[in-house]
Amino acid sequence: MANYTTEQFRSIFQNKFNREAWKAIVVDIFGAHKVRSDNERFTDPDEPETGFYMGVIDTPDHYRVGLFYYKINTGSVAHKKVGLRNLVKRFINQNWGEFDAAIVVFDDGKEWRLSFVCDIKEEATAPKRFTFVFGEHDNFYRTAIERFSILQGL
Repeated sequence: MANYTTEQFRSIFQNKFNREAWKAIVVDIFGAHKVRSDNERFTDPDEPETGFYMGVIDTPDHYRVGLFYYKINTGSVAHKKVGLRNLVKRFINQNWGEFDAAIVVFDDGKEWRLSFVCDIKEEATAPKRFTFVFGEHDNFYRTAIERFSILQGL
């Protein structure tokens, strides 16, 4: 397991989405063991946003967290919020969904939004509590770096 420095996190967050860098983070920090070598597309070609399944994290307390990537073809991920979250809600419904939660990257080619979405009863996440928008080269991303550093220390 790799340990990331503040500068390594900052470099990842300040640049366009890099699938290989993100794959390393989900393996190194989140302990994902089931990450696909190629993304599996699950949306129809005529849908406005293109969704891919990247893998799954099985937590020690028996939760399943889906890993998803969406290529956002229209608009900015910085301005779309709840609408993006709704793209994955069908996969994390506690009664019939396949996952208990999801870690999702929404990428518009310039910026990328990272969101943790959970709809477990009594633990549902608010749309803006667990989301970051990355890709701005001049931003220092202090809060995100602090939180990822804490996660890597667990």
